[in-house]
Amino acid sequence: VKVTADQYPYRASGTSLMAWIPKWAKEGGYEKLVQRLEDPETRKKIKEELSKVIEIRGGGENALISRFEPNPSFEGKNLAEVAEEMGLSVIDAAIKLVEMAAREKKGVGIVNFNQSEENIRKIMRKAWVMVGTDGYALKPEGVLSKGVAHPRSYGTFPRILGRYVREEGILSLEEAIRKMTSLPASKLGFKDRGIIREGMAADIVVFDPEKVIDRATYMNPHQFPEGIEYVIVNGELVVDKGRHTGKLPGEVLTLK
Repeated sequence: VKVTADQYPYRASGTSLMAWIPKWAKEGGYEKLVQRLEDPETRKKIKEELSKVIEIRGGGENALISRFEPNPSFEGKNLAEVAEEMGLSVIDAAIKLVEMAAREKKGVGIVNFNQSEENIRKIMRKAWVMVGTDGYALKPEGVLSKGVAHPRSYGTFPRILGRYVREEGILSLEEAIRKMTSLPASKLGFKDRGIIREGMAADIVVFDPEKVIDRATYMNPHQFPEGIEYVIVNGELVVDKGRHTGKLPGEVLTLK
């Protein structure tokens, strides 16, 4: 069996408080969840199971609210801070947030600090581990800027190149680039991507190895990195001297 893995270089994971609710409690969707929370005995059972998950995940201090549409003022605060503001215990506050969100058919975004730098470095050194963001499309303005998103969507690749290659020497520049390009392309079966060669798709990033670094943080994630001057996608220039040209030549890649 050929084993591979992908990794992003952050101590925190991005998830939803809803994901910590037991599966049986969510069966049937939001309305059924609300009904179960309205029943005292069932609510108590959900609380007991959720409490164990929060404890395993490091407690309320290590769970940052990244998105909560029913009350955006909670965004950027950890669960313990929100609980204090609400005058509740951490578990009661967590249940209340879930209930409020479920009534509006929304989620509760969480950034959970549950990983160690030692393990990040150890895993990163494995030759079979690729770099991936586990993120999604964001922008510093408009609808895609809502919430306190995980910084990985903006910062994963420049963070590897700046911090773990240039500053700490965990990886060589060549190995880091392999983990970002040819290794994932090969794993996914893309025959015309991942290396620079005649006949391949012209996807090229031009960066300054002495300057490239991430700027996105957990509290201010919508920050573009530094040191990336040019980006070419399918042969078209989409970033010119650090600025987007407005061109959109990208496409969804599928196995044909």
